[in-house]
Amino acid sequence: STYLQDDIGDLRQGYEYSRTANPTRASLESVIADLEHGKHGFAFGSGMAAISAVIMLLDKGDHLILNSDVYGGTYRALTKVFTRFGVEVDFVDTTHIENVEKYIKPETKMLYIETPSNPLLRVT
Repeated sequence: STYLQDDIGDLRQGYEYSRTANPTRASLESVIADLEHGKHGFAFGSGMAAISAVIMLLDKGDHLILNSDVYGGTYRALTKVFTRFGVEVDFVDTTHIENVEKYIKPETKMLYIETPSNPLLRVT
């Protein structure tokens, strides 16, 4: 569709393109944030979209610790894609906090845990 705007840079308020914003998703995000006592909520079209958005918060040279038995798609994305962008990744048995502590270093910016894990259903 084509949208009529009053002037370049003077965009109308509201919802014009459902992938960038829509009232149904905005309501879902607001309700989830309220239920979880959060400030904001974010809804994604898939789990991998959510995971990718979180991992994209990291910069080149940052270090990430994950549980050793993450979902296969998460594992492949991290070892085949994100490491190419200079993110260092360690997969650790996170069922014991001592294991995690051994891998923390100054460059560690994120601890990512899927619990219960997939496929082994370990609880961290």
